Amino acid sequence: MDPAYLKTGACCTEEPIPANIEAIIKDIHPKVLSRYYGCGSPFPPALEGKTVLDLGSGSGRDCFILSKLVGPNGKKGYIEDLQSIGIEDESIDVVVSNGVLNLSTNKRKFLRSEDFRRLITSLGYPDYRTIINRKVDIKDSDIKQKIGMIDFYSITIRTFKVPLEDRSEDYGQVAVYKGNIEDKFVLDNHHVFKINDQVPICGNTSAMLQKTRYADYFDIIGESVHYGLFKSSG
Repeated sequence: MDPAYLKTGACCTEEPIPANIEAIIKDIHPKVLSRYYGCGSPFPPALEGKTVLDLGSGSGRDCFILSKLVGPNGKKGYIEDLQSIGIEDESIDVVVSNGVLNLSTNKRKFLRSEDFRRLITSLGYPDYRTIINRKVDIKDSDIKQKIGMIDFYSITIRTFKVPLEDRSEDYGQVAVYKGNIEDKFVLDNHHVFKINDQVPICGNTSAMLQKTRYADYFDIIGESVHYGLFKSSG
């Protein structure tokens, strides 16, 4: 991607690309990289052996990376027409999407944060997590003049298809990250787990760690007593 073609900073990220992803990118053909207009690094950890769907694969760069991350026993796929390619229900472990929702022809569903929250809740994800929330820099003066006093944000979120409560409840639980992925595990912008640290968590965070592929990397203590709403540090 040539930054000279960009009129906003939406496709430019301040977050460094993980070293393992950088190593894979070096093996990708320059033509694929030059046509890439995604944002950031939407690759959650612990993908080896999983079936991953790339929602809107664009130039295919992310698919190349995912094919390396899932390994020889994993599967990666892409979407153009879900019905025609025959993806069965409950057949995908992880879905990634890089700068695709903004291309929807029905943008009214995505323009407001609360609209997005209601939509994603209706689909069975009552507690989505924000990893990155960054204000987009508008570089083009003509665009600035047209949009007026409007702010744009580039947001990376994470959801889990597990039973969750509609609020963060406190069950006196503590999560201990055992390592084996990297020296710290970032669940979202309010939950960063360092090896062997005891971190208070709500019931939903507990489910995200215990009932997903991350279960082997955490010890969860407690859950027998309900203390009311969880008091988040965020």
